[in-house]
Amino acid sequence: MTPLTVLQLAANRWWTGSADPVLQLTRALERRGHRVLLGLIPGDRFELKAREAGIAPVAGLSLRARAAPGDLVRDVLRLRRLVRDEGVEVIHAHHSHDHWLALLARSARGRPRVPVVRTFHNLRSVRRGRLARGLYRRTAAAFAVSRQIEARCHDAGLDAERTFWIPGAADLSRFTREADPVPVREEFKLGGAPVVVSVSRLAANRGHELLLAGFRRLLERLPQARLLLVG
Repeated sequence: MTPLTVLQLAANRWWTGSADPVLQLTRALERRGHRVLLGLIPGDRFELKAREAGIAPVAGLSLRARAAPGDLVRDVLRLRRLVRDEGVEVIHAHHSHDHWLALLARSARGRPRVPVVRTFHNLRSVRRGRLARGLYRRTAAAFAVSRQIEARCHDAGLDAERTFWIPGAADLSRFTREADPVPVREEFKLGGAPVVVSVSRLAANRGHELLLAGFRRLLERLPQARLLLVG
């Protein structure tokens, strides 16, 4: 496997649904020998979490979607310099704003165009307008974290050959550390019952209906089971 230099862009400042997967992907690629640069909105929770994970974000970027025109121009120029000076071979965008910036920045003087790929972390980020279709035509590949998002990508003009379903993942090793379950079991009066815990924002399209349907079936076999929804 040939190591690559990958530029990941996430126009995000908060510790939200896309932030943790971006950091997990960055570290996983580095473990496989790739060189990864990470651009994000500085000065907030996402940057703090990145630094805690040992990842130093690219300096000199704003990435704010509502930035002044001058800041947008500076971001494009900064990204072009990164592509040129760091030998970036792939730009991986995670939000619509940084997707557009990646498209504008992928051509550095004297170098071929760098392929841009995009991960869609939620359904509403897949747009169907004319501008979005133009953006997607210039995108080398798209990654959807659910089958529903994958189907919407196809509807938006991303053909099946360039769209890949990669379901969201969790690093299970982060949850295997020894912890005392007694306080939680006492607080919720769980006793020794088997417990299923779901941690997710309580909102539409989060799969809670499927979870509840599955849990009802589980109760037929384990009537003592309990379900905790954290959100």
